[in-house]
Amino acid sequence: MFGRSEDIFEEERPKEEKVTRQERREEKLREKERKKQEKEDLKQQRAAFEEEMKGRELEEKRRKQLEKEDARNAKLAKKAEKKIAKVEMRSEKKPSFKNRIFFVILLLLCFAAGFGAAVFVAWIGHVPFAPVKFLPFALLAFVFTFSTANFFLHEGKIEVAAGAFSLLSLAGGIVELAYLFH
Repeated sequence: MFGRSEDIFEEERPKEEKVTRQERREEKLREKERKKQEKEDLKQQRAAFEEEMKGRELEEKRRKQLEKEDARNAKLAKKAEKKIAKVEMRSEKKPSFKNRIFFVILLLLCFAAGFGAAVFVAWIGHVPFAPVKFLPFALLAFVFTFSTANFFLHEGKIEVAAGAFSLLSLAGGIVELAYLFH
């Protein structure tokens, strides 16, 4: 009667429901073991999660570093392309000796064509050729022939500029002819 209070309650229970001290201890030990296992599992899960997060952070750092390197390489590639383009433009801009000779010959031929056109116009108009009077027309004819030749020899911006000068000098030549023979 003066035993533990648990024993009192045990006696009141039917025999099938009675749990002995040993069974309770075993149950408590199993509960402790289960809790320990749960704590260990949580620790392992936390460690795995932290490891995964570290892996993600490292991967993110690597990705950002690769992006920076890619951007840096792209900038370097652009700089290299610009340098190559500059070198190519320099090599293209330097005319060879043959090109210089061709340019001088072209210039002289155009100048001769301008004066030849002035002489031809004076002959057709039955007017005596006066170099001072026909000089503006001769220069316009020179500009016309030179710019027309450059229009066919070059490409790009030079071609457009040469075409514009060709048309302007043609218009000026027509006006000059009207002035000479009014």
